[in-house]
Amino acid sequence: MKTRFLSLCLVLTLLVGCAFNSVWKIEPEVALDAPSTDLTIPLGTPIVVHAHSIFVDETDGIRMDLMYSDGDHTFSQPMNVLLQDTENVLWVGDTQWLAPQPGEYELYVVLTTPQENAESEHVEVTVLAGPPSATLTPAAIPPSPLLTLTADKTSLIAGECTYLRWSVANLQPQSIDLNGQPVPPQGEMQICPCQTMTYDLIVFAGDKYAQSVTVQVSGSCAMPTVTPIPAPVIQFWADTNPLKAGSCTFLHWAVSNASQVFLNGNQTAQTGQQQVCLCSSTTYVLDVIGQDGNKYQQTRTIDVSGSCVTPPPPQDTTPPPVPTPLSPGNLDPNTTPVTAYCPLTLRWQAVSDPSGVTYSVILQEKAPNGEWTTVGSWDNLTTAQKDIHGVAECDYSAHRWQVRARDGAGNWSNWSSWMYYVSPVP
Repeated sequence: MKTRFLSLCLVLTLLVGCAFNSVWKIEPEVALDAPSTDLTIPLGTPIVVHAHSIFVDETDGIRMDLMYSDGDHTFSQPMNVLLQDTENVLWVGDTQWLAPQPGEYELYVVLTTPQENAESEHVEVTVLAGPPSATLTPAAIPPSPLLTLTADKTSLIAGECTYLRWSVANLQPQSIDLNGQPVPPQGEMQICPCQTMTYDLIVFAGDKYAQSVTVQVSGSCAMPTVTPIPAPVIQFWADTNPLKAGSCTFLHWAVSNASQVFLNGNQTAQTGQQQVCLCSSTTYVLDVIGQDGNKYQQTRTIDVSGSCVTPPPPQDTTPPPVPTPLSPGNLDPNTTPVTAYCPLTLRWQAVSDPSGVTYSVILQEKAPNGEWTTVGSWDNLTTAQKDIHGVAECDYSAHRWQVRARDGAGNWSNWSSWMYYVSPVP
């Protein structure tokens, strides 16, 4: 009987133990990384304190404080806290501690979470007396931060307005945001919500602090009807397309609901036409600025077949007029000869041609045997005269000369009649 009772008790103990283990909850912890052992330091030597969290699930609202006790009093010093690993929720805390006076101190870290608190292991720090120094006042526990966020009215009809008012005190904020927008430490803002809204005041100052207010809204805001601005209506065409090279057609355009119209970059009326005569395919561009300010564009290409050939101007084959000799001399070799002393000047009547005129002159001398031989020949003369002063040209004998004209197209006139004169010995 006693054996059965002991067996029953053992079974019940195992069952209770299993049930107890099944509802066991792991509490958050904090580990003191530095200093990790007891130590002795001279007065005035700062100590770096480092700690990290264990088994913490929260990703905000975490606080770490360094606690130090001299045996009679316990003081608190806030630590800088940082979420170092978001995936594994690893919080780390750092601060620097300086003993206010010689003595023996006990140091540890307190972790504060929204649900639980935890305390690290303790270390003993002995601070030895050093040179006289000013007495340091132990760090006082900072006052709790004060955040306020209120609404003048928290129940509105859709479209009705009220004011949000906020104030942040007792901390040095790194940032203050109201619904994601930076705001000053104190202020007010008019709001006119069309639906129920929650407003969040978020403050980062080492830790994260928050305050919220909800404004209940009944009904809905009627949205005004907006009449859209119509887009331009564009018509752009040519009477004839394609064209034969050299022929003409009319280009037409008609635009409505526009503020400006440009044809190939030149401003024009919203409705118009233009005659075009083309030798090659050409593209025309119609740019339209709509009443909404947007730009619209249409293009029209007129295809042209063949090419425009400009006929060459007719060839000039008409010779210039025959120049008339003036002096010296006469046209009849059988009359009394004209006497001309060297040097002398041959002169003739100038002629003209649209393409311009130059002259050629031949001077001949009569030999004793009665034959005429050329003693001077000149081309490309631009004036209607030629000076004679050379030895060969001025030899005592009978002379004759004649002239002809050449135009810019290369046409020659006939030679003029001979003019006869005698050059006696002076």
